[in-house]
Amino acid sequence: MGRIGRQLPALLCGEADARELLDELKRSPVAEMRYHDDPVYLGMRLALEGIFRNLAGSWSTSRRLRILEITAGSSELPKILVASLPEDRFDYVLALPDEAMQARQQAEYQEDASIVVARMNLPH
Repeated sequence: MGRIGRQLPALLCGEADARELLDELKRSPVAEMRYHDDPVYLGMRLALEGIFRNLAGSWSTSRRLRILEITAGSSELPKILVASLPEDRFDYVLALPDEAMQARQQAEYQEDASIVVARMNLPH
């Protein structure tokens, strides 16, 4: 998350090599383990879940909450918003670089109109 976050502006502007970053992330120790088993990722996930719950509880009813998650693996974070906000109060885009993961996540969230699972097209 931190590596992508720091490089997000350059990635979005095409100034950073997204494939290089993806390869680096795939080789990271965290990627070799299931995310929910990794204590570092668990702490981050729990922190994000707390932030999402706090946002859902305090977000103005006149505004939609919009979240973009870029990940190399599956995500259960959208479920926090599904459980906390009506679907007309938020938009969640889950961007994945892998077609197989995209298909799995689309199947998981197909009933949730406010969640869009998209394929992150990496430049060649």
